[in-house]
Amino acid sequence: YHGGMDSQPRFHIQQQFLAGNLDIVCATSAFGMGIDKDNIRFVIHYHLPANIQSYVQEIGRCGRDQQPGLAILMYEPNDRGLQMGLIDHTIPDESLLRYLYQHPKALATDDQFRVVKYYHDSGDSFEQAKSIFDHARTRRVKELGAMVQYVYTEKCRRDELLKYFDETVPDGERNPAFCCDHDVDFWNRWQDFNRQYLIQPEKSGQNETKGWQQVIDQLFLSKN
Repeated sequence: YHGGMDSQPRFHIQQQFLAGNLDIVCATSAFGMGIDKDNIRFVIHYHLPANIQSYVQEIGRCGRDQQPGLAILMYEPNDRGLQMGLIDHTIPDESLLRYLYQHPKALATDDQFRVVKYYHDSGDSFEQAKSIFDHARTRRVKELGAMVQYVYTEKCRRDELLKYFDETVPDGERNPAFCCDHDVDFWNRWQDFNRQYLIQPEKSGQNETKGWQQVIDQLFLSKN
């Protein structure tokens, strides 16, 4: 599911997923905004999100029935380079910005420069536009750094997310029995999660435990 697909196939896939006819959807972040399905058990990130705000919004699609779910983030160091490339692609550097201001006709021939065209046509000077884009780049690089720091943290992941948004959870409302991979011995207890939350009826009427490792193996062919 991604923005390059026609609207009808996208709508068909979304409705199949909401109706329970599809177990897994491989999608860009565009999929999550319109999804309100209460029994999603997994949100698996194959690539690093651009910032913690996006990450929290995306994993928030999981476990809306108040039952535990798993947010699994796959990461390797080059993922940061991918996000930096997207920042470079969407925010013009000083030399490109100067060229566009000196050759405004180029702004009308390429949709990639529509943001620059907006500031140019609004009467902002080159220096004003440069300040705006420099600020945007600094903010996005800082947000990406916070996302990478979250990946590498050795502290409680929930506390790290709360700290980022300057929030806290009262002690009486915490659930230390099911938190993150740093707080509990989860990776040696994933069978318990399967038994409690992933027992799904087969079409024949039989019940089968479908573990998260099996799901990932099938999805990414990691057994190879």
